[in-house]
Amino acid sequence: MISFGWDGQLTVKILAICMAFVGVLSIGVASSFVFCRLGNLVSPRVSYLFSILIPIAMYVLSYPYEMTSHPVQKYNGE
Repeated sequence: MISFGWDGQLTVKILAICMAFVGVLSIGVASSFVFCRLGNLVSPRVSYLFSILIPIAMYVLSYPYEMTSHPVQKYNGE
């Protein structure tokens, strides 16, 4: 990712690790709803609130702020 100064291979490794973590987390949450009856323990409103707040938090945390961004050179030299 250009904003962090990573090369292509490092970016692929980090994204693969993040995707694997999200996959394991989603399987764990789905399994807990099925086998541990998480739907009876947690209110649907709370579940909906968390499902909305998590993407918003990830957007805010991963937004390319000026302090972490590196300026990108123009491709055509203008």
